[in-house]
Amino acid sequence: MRGPDGLRIVWSISDPDRSRVWESAQLRLMERLLPHIHRCVIIRQALAASDALGTGLAGLLESNQIGAVQLDRGGRVLEANAPALEILRRGDGLVEGDGTLDAVLPADRTRLRRLLARALPDFLGEAPGGGSMTIQRPSGRSRLGLHVMPVGNAAADFRGRRVAVLVLLVDPARRPPINAARVAVTLGLTASEGRMAALLAEGLRMREIATVEGWSEDYVRWMTKQVYRKLGVSGQVALVRQVLAVDALPGR
Repeated sequence: MRGPDGLRIVWSISDPDRSRVWESAQLRLMERLLPHIHRCVIIRQALAASDALGTGLAGLLESNQIGAVQLDRGGRVLEANAPALEILRRGDGLVEGDGTLDAVLPADRTRLRRLLARALPDFLGEAPGGGSMTIQRPSGRSRLGLHVMPVGNAAADFRGRRVAVLVLLVDPARRPPINAARVAVTLGLTASEGRMAALLAEGLRMREIATVEGWSEDYVRWMTKQVYRKLGVSGQVALVRQVLAVDALPGR
């Protein structure tokens, strides 16, 4: 399964009774479970990256690292925390119109509406489902990550104003800065290469890195290739994974 930041998620299933063979009914069950397992892993990774893993539904509203929006069963916004309100106030990719969430760009708008509709409960007995997508921002900044999941007992609220859907918004720009000096020392890079690698891992494009550091874009591209050779990696995703791994090490 594909994961965030170019990662791959492997789900291994085994039957302790080796004398039996897998039947088609078992395989169909696995196929039905797979998207739910995938979504669960993606959401847990998003929460862990924002230090919000294990936080309750109400506690997410107190988080200052990840945006949280609570919707009622009609799809209207009940509450939103400070990071989510900041994203909505800017209107760069995602907005709140007449009490509902909507995407600025038409291509994302259609996907978002379908995703929210799938997560909302109905009276036909169909179980709601969530999902994830990215939201493009007209400003050209890094895409917003958006995760939608149904919550609570939808059948018992009788159209009350209870929380029915939780929407998590992940803005790469809110990620704490990566310690470039630490990256350089740990990976054996020069100070400039460490800064470039850290900014790349924070989601900046090469053109943006050149602007921030006062370098030419050609110089950034040349330096990137030098780092690839030093670390024995073949692309940006592999480089970013190493930088994030260094950043995740204990501070001491």
